[in-house]
Amino acid sequence: MAPVVYLVSGANRGIGLGIIAALVARDDVAVFAGVRDLSSADALKDLGAQHPGKLHVVQLVSADKANNERAIGEIKDQVGRASMRRRAGILTWADPSAEAPASEVSRHFEVNSIGPLVLFQTAFPLLKASTADPKFAIISSIAGSIARGTEVPLGFLPYGMSKAAVNYLSKRLHVEYASDGLGEWPAVRSSHQRLT
Repeated sequence: MAPVVYLVSGANRGIGLGIIAALVARDDVAVFAGVRDLSSADALKDLGAQHPGKLHVVQLVSADKANNERAIGEIKDQVGRASMRRRAGILTWADPSAEAPASEVSRHFEVNSIGPLVLFQTAFPLLKASTADPKFAIISSIAGSIARGTEVPLGFLPYGMSKAAVNYLSKRLHVEYASDGLGEWPAVRSSHQRLT
C-alpha cells in the first residue's frame, strides 16, 4: 500500500510541530515538514531520527510562489501526491486598532491569507493527481470569525482581519473545487472543524 502523504507548513514549532508528531506516529505515511528557515528545524530533525524514512523537511516560505514551486516539486519527485495542512501564520500586533499600522495589516495578510492561496495554487496539480482522498486544510482561528471574533481580546486587528480572509478562502475552495474531489467538506476546512 502506498503511504499517505502530508505536507504541513509552519512545522518547526507549536501547532505545526504537534501535527507533525501526530502524523509520523501513524503507519504508512510520508510527512513533509515545511519550514521557512531550515536551520531552525532541530526539533524536526530529532523527530525524524525517531521515525526514520517518514519525515522529510523542506523549505517553505509563505506566499513565495517560486519557493512553494520548489517545495512541491521536491514532494512530487519523491512521492507524486499529497494532502496539505496549512498552519503557518503570524500574530505580531496586539495594540489598539486605532494604532495598527497598515504595514502590519499588510504583513499579516501576506502570511495568513495570501500564503495559503499561493500554496493551494502551487499544490493543486499534485492534489488533483492524488489517488487517495486529497485534502487541503487551512488552520484558522476564532479571531477570524465575524460572529465570534469579538470574543478575542482587543488589539488583534491585523490578525483577525487576515484570518477572516483565510476563512473566506477556505469556504471558497470548498465550493469551487467540489468537482475535483477537493471541495467536498471537510476536504478544505478551517480549524473550526476537527482535523482527521
